[in-house]
Amino acid sequence: MTVRNSKGDEGGPLPGISGPFGTAAVLFEAWADSVKLKLDREEIAAVMPRTSFPAERTVSIIENFPLQIKR
Repeated sequence: MTVRNSKGDEGGPLPGISGPFGTAAVLFEAWADSVKLKLDREEIAAVMPRTSFPAERTVSIIENFPLQIKR
C-alpha cells in the first residue's frame, strides 16, 4: 500500500514507529507498541474535571487503549 501526498510524493517512515506499513492494522499495531503517555497517572487524574466518572477509571482506560488496539 502506497500513500501519496497532494504533490504525488510517496510518504516516508513515521517518526517513532517506522513504516511503510502494508495495512492500516499493521500501522496501528506499531503505534500501540511505541506509544508513551505524556502525563503520568497522577497528572492525568489532576487535570480531570470533577465528575461522577472516577479519574482513576479514565486513567485505566487511557493506559489500556493501546492494548485494545492490538487485540
